[in-house]
This record gives sequence, structure tokens and C-alpha cells, in this order.
Amino acid sequence: MYLYLDKLHGNVSSGANGLYEILEIELENTASMSDRIVLSLLDIIRKIIKEISSNLSATFIKTIIGPNSHLADLKNSQNVQIQADVISVYQNLLNLKNIPLLQDVYRYVLEDMEKAFKTLLPDVEILPQNSSMRKYTILEAEFEIVFYLQCLSDIANASNSIIGMWALQPNILELLATKMIPFDQNLALNYPTIQYSIIY
Repeated sequence: MYLYLDKLHGNVSSGANGLYEILEIELENTASMSDRIVLSLLDIIRKIIKEISSNLSATFIKTIIGPNSHLADLKNSQNVQIQADVISVYQNLLNLKNIPLLQDVYRYVLEDMEKAFKTLLPDVEILPQNSSMRKYTILEAEFEIVFYLQCLSDIANASNSIIGMWALQPNILELLATKMIPFDQNLALNYPTIQYSIIY
């Protein structure tokens, strides 16, 4: 698969669809894989993002982080390196220069994050519409929010990011300063780790 990716060099061909299908099958079977194979799979995903970059398809984005993504299950891995590599996959996707694709990635992230937030604070509204069907316990919700804040950290820390400020809705500043209500007393008292993660 690595050799095939080297041949693509950003050129999307009919073979790319076959590549996505293989990837989807592999992701469906991560529960039966050893950690070493999962890490290799995550490395392949990052290489696909790097090699095909702005020519990735919306189908690929949906397969990787959409509502039925099996990659989401790897966030809860006991292996710290797998967790770090999953964050790296999300960060690579959030650094795409193709604005429509980036907006898709951002929407999937915010849909999950909003579902998690509503588990803790039901009145939070990040998006006008949310199609995510995920459900979280309180502990899972806290983990999800901190996970996604880590994924968004590159955009949040890029002070000169025009994309982060204007291409994304809500923009990153509005998301962190308003939508995620860091000033909320209930958040501060009951979920101080989340408040700290939002602010810092």
C-alpha cells in the first residue's frame, strides 16, 4: 500500500476509490488487530492525507471521521501511542487547505463535541443542526471534549490562521470563547478540567 501511495503523488485516479474501500475494511477490523498493526494502519491513513491532500474525497473524510467511523473507537485505546496517532490523524485533516473538505472535517468534529458537551450541559448549542447519533456517559463525554480540544489546538494556536478565523463556522475564537461557555459556573464547578482545556 505504501508503494501505491508513492505512485499517486496527489493524483486522484480510479485506483483511489479502491484504496478507500480497503481502508474502510481495515478500520472495521481494528478490534481484532494487534497494536503494531493498528499503528501501521494509522500511519497509512496519515500518508494518504499527506499524499492526496486537497484531492481527498468527501467519502474518504466520512469514512475516517464520519458518524459511523471505526477510527473513533481507537480514541479509547489503552495504548498511548495509538491515542497520539489518532489525534495526529485528526490534526492532519484539520490542516487541509481544501476549504470544503476542511469544513466537512470541522463539522464532524463539532457534531461529536456538541453531543459530548450536551451530556454535561444540555443547554450548550455549538451547531444549528447536528446529525450525530452518538451517546456518551459523563466520563466518556469529558474524555471526548478534551480529545477534540487537543485535535483543534493547532488551529487555535495559529494566530495568523485566516482559515481558523473566517473559513470555519463557528470560527475557532467564537467556538472557544462563546459556544463552549468557558465562563459557565456549572462547567467551572463540576468539570474544571474541561474549562481549563478550553481556556488554555
